[in-house]
Amino acid sequence: MTGREVGVALRIAFDRSGGLAGIVLRADLEVEALDAEPAGIAFRLWTGDLADALPPASDGEPSGPFGRPGMADGFTYLLRLDDGERAEQFAWPDRSVPDDVRPLLSALTRRAVPAPPL
Repeated sequence: MTGREVGVALRIAFDRSGGLAGIVLRADLEVEALDAEPAGIAFRLWTGDLADALPPASDGEPSGPFGRPGMADGFTYLLRLDDGERAEQFAWPDRSVPDDVRPLLSALTRRAVPAPPL
């Protein structure tokens, strides 16, 4: 599934935080820039096709180091999907990432760069 198929220009903001070094990796891109499999996963999240297994972060607040505790030396993933009118946010500690979502997070991690320090 692509943005053209659903008529949406969808943007992804992605953060991976945690790990031994504590470096935040960040990516911000159009879903269309991804290969077909990870782009399809993003659109399935967006359309709610994965909603049963993937609850959005509660009250718009992410989990892990951004809000609730994650796990020591593990990563926490924050994903925001936005079409300019509606935004959905998802957050998972490494141990809770659904298998269906891992290819998307892997693709985003490969494109991510270290975030500047605060």
